[in-house]
Amino acid sequence: YTYYNNELVTNSVNRTQFFLPDTTYYTSDSTSNINRTESHRVNVTVESKLDSLTKIRIKPTISIDQARTDYYNFTEYESSNNEKSWATTINNGSNSRGNNIGVLANLERKFMKPKRLFQFDYFFNWIDNKTKNSLLTDTRVYALNYNTLVDQEKNNANDQLKHNFYAEYTEPLGNHFKLTMGYNFMIERMNLDKKTYDYDTLTGMYSMINMGLSNEFVTDRLEHKGGAKLTYEKGKHNAFFRMDVRNVDIENFNRISNFNIDQNITNVLPSARYEFKPNMGTRLRMDYTTSAAQPTVTNLAPVPDNTNPNRISIGNMDLAPSFTHNVNINFNRFDAMKGSFVWMGLFGSLTQNAFTASTTYDNLGRMISQTVNADGVIFSGLYAGGGIPIKGREISFRPMVSANYNRMVNYVNLEENITNYMGVLAKAEFVFQWDSLEFNLSGQVDYTNPRSSISSVSSTPFYRQTYTGRVMWRMGLGFELRSDFNWVINSRLAAGFNANYFIWNAELSKNFLKTENLILSVIANDILKQNINASRTVTNNMVVDNRTQLISRYFLLKLTYKFNNNKTKEVEQKGHF
Repeated sequence: YTYYNNELVTNSVNRTQFFLPDTTYYTSDSTSNINRTESHRVNVTVESKLDSLTKIRIKPTISIDQARTDYYNFTEYESSNNEKSWATTINNGSNSRGNNIGVLANLERKFMKPKRLFQFDYFFNWIDNKTKNSLLTDTRVYALNYNTLVDQEKNNANDQLKHNFYAEYTEPLGNHFKLTMGYNFMIERMNLDKKTYDYDTLTGMYSMINMGLSNEFVTDRLEHKGGAKLTYEKGKHNAFFRMDVRNVDIENFNRISNFNIDQNITNVLPSARYEFKPNMGTRLRMDYTTSAAQPTVTNLAPVPDNTNPNRISIGNMDLAPSFTHNVNINFNRFDAMKGSFVWMGLFGSLTQNAFTASTTYDNLGRMISQTVNADGVIFSGLYAGGGIPIKGREISFRPMVSANYNRMVNYVNLEENITNYMGVLAKAEFVFQWDSLEFNLSGQVDYTNPRSSISSVSSTPFYRQTYTGRVMWRMGLGFELRSDFNWVINSRLAAGFNANYFIWNAELSKNFLKTENLILSVIANDILKQNINASRTVTNNMVVDNRTQLISRYFLLKLTYKFNNNKTKEVEQKGHF
């Protein structure tokens, strides 16, 4: 049983620059968010051996969650010459409650013949969520000196019922090959009921239903997936090739408009791996995988979402599923005698029919976005690093470099915009280890240069330097001192966002009892009270500079008792329990 209760208060400011074919403009956002969550979770696992070769496991789970969120946002729009044109205030509150019941059953059957194996899995899941939202927005246009007000209540009720069956059989073929055949069948029903009510000034109640912002969808999903996997294992070489064929039949029925959105998609999903292990400390691995994703009901439903009246999103019934190719190659080598190691690799993905945004802007800068398909979306990178002992194992130098290239596609006022995003990172770290004293120092520099095809002034390269240090000193008599710092220097962000901050934390602890299982600690967090986070995000034709206030300086007295003997190895719990 787990009980969880959390309250998080977040305050942040953003400065966003929008690039359009013929102009640019800015927004300044101030946001305050209070989020309270509470959950109860119960997990039970029952395992039994039916005989020496057969075992069964049943794992039911139950969770009850509730949350309350209060959201406030003030957004001000500025022209390319920094003249303020209009502003919007958003107050949004929500109360939600959800129930989740799941049962996982697994049957595993081994045979007298080695490596022959049969497995059967069944998963049942029922989810029921209800949310009540309030939305109050006030928009003021300075030049025209008028206000528009939106006052609404939104009630959402979502439930989902899923049955998933999977069977897999493995048959060895000689000494080095084995063939695995699997079949997956899933049936699922989802109900999405969203009602929006406008405020009635005559009755003082939210009684006027807004049909343009309401919908009621029923989604039935039927999935068949079958495949085979051929595995080769011999000495230093391991490889497999797998081929799956999946058919997904989805029927989305809108009960309000009596309109159907049907999808029937068949995908061929190949995958392969080769692994070479010449010795215990060296490994080369190459992977190729494919994946396909169907659009969600939210992507498809032609019902606007006006949670932010300046950024309205609508559905697209013509969306096609996306298909992604992934390649991953990595190499690592560890010399246990010398304490040296090296690792390197590269990765890449190419998505066809990727889900992206088509956004239109009016003369005030307000956005209406719709999810569309686009080809040629790329994410790629390479990396390398290692550890070089300088003085036995007491001092180690650990360099690391990486580079990435991403190609993103979106549409701005129906014009294609391609953003090429390139970044380079270099890091160096020194690690010092003695019997009672350990510390390390590192420095890292990040350089990022995004370029957008829609505007010649959209190239906005920026830098970030990060310097860190950590120390742990076992002082004797059960005392231990730990401390760390993190110094961040931002460059070439928007004015007011080039924040440089130095975070310093420390902890002093004392062990008691013969087993040292009782630990008393005094913790100081953010001693200099500088805990903010400043960053830049580049997405399509937007550059967002963000500054967020995080949990700042506090002092904590902590008492810990370990039920196991401190000198025995603790085994980490695996799985999701």
